Amino acid sequence: MTRLGLSVLACALFVTGCGGVSVNDLKTKDIDALCDRLVRCGAISSKAVCVAAYSQFLDDKQLKAGVANGSIKYDDGKAGDCIDALSNESCDASSKDARVQPQACTDAIKGNRKQGEMCYFGGQCTSGSCTPPQTCTMACCAGTCDMDPPAAVAVGQSCEAAPCVDGAYCDATAVCASLIPEGQACQSSFECSYGTVCAGTTTMVCTKAPKVGDPCLVGTGGNACVVTGLRCDSTMHCAQLLDPGATCDPQNNLCKQDLLCDATSLKCTTLPTDGQPCTQACSPPDRCVIPQGAQTGTCMPLLSNGSTCTSSDDCASGFCDTGATNTCIDEMVCA
Repeated sequence: MTRLGLSVLACALFVTGCGGVSVNDLKTKDIDALCDRLVRCGAISSKAVCVAAYSQFLDDKQLKAGVANGSIKYDDGKAGDCIDALSNESCDASSKDARVQPQACTDAIKGNRKQGEMCYFGGQCTSGSCTPPQTCTMACCAGTCDMDPPAAVAVGQSCEAAPCVDGAYCDATAVCASLIPEGQACQSSFECSYGTVCAGTTTMVCTKAPKVGDPCLVGTGGNACVVTGLRCDSTMHCAQLLDPGATCDPQNNLCKQDLLCDATSLKCTTLPTDGQPCTQACSPPDRCVIPQGAQTGTCMPLLSNGSTCTSSDDCASGFCDTGATNTCIDEMVCA
């Protein structure tokens, strides 16, 4: 699910100014806006490729079933408010709007089942958490809803058994403390004030997110440039990802995420499509099929239901019945 209630499925951003959003429209709006943001931030070059990729694995069937049977309450108006709140989310992962979920998004979709009641996934529970049975051989196995989490506590209060309010973190003494200002020592980015991350070599301090041309950060868990659309180049400086046709280095690929750096032309090029040779990825929704022992394969369409498969990634339905029929089928919806 997304932050708008598709939380068991995937992350999400949303379109702006659309008022109420029905549950039937949520997946389309979700993918459309996520891809708009990735284009705006310079992470991808083609919205169409992005939409095809996310449409392949984002699944809203459980949410729709939960809304239909009353186990989930969906509020179209709050969903629209959430969309408006998230439409301009920063490309900077350290910013407040990227780290703090708007209340409208929390309220847009609510589970109706209380502690101890039957559930198939967390979205059905008021707690947001469902414990599955220890043993079950059926396709759908009913679990029970867990206890509702405690309310967030303020700065100065114990966080041993409760989360801290926004703008605070749980310190080493299990007490909520205000986020650490820029330039002061830290151990993790979630401790740092908005707009900063915990970075450094021997000494870790809360550091402002870099811009294009700034030195790459060290100690950030692999996110050396923090901002979506930036990547660390060979000189260890943050660089904007490259558009189609730009000169690139296969050993330090700075092409946008939906492109590849062609080893012959040394240019950023689009991913191969149906019937073309491939070494790893193809333009969605095609997949790269590489024969055993070979290094190069061919881009091929996803398999239809009834086709033999080895992985759910092979199937247009998004589900391969591995261990049973080993064919592509529609996954059973449990709600």
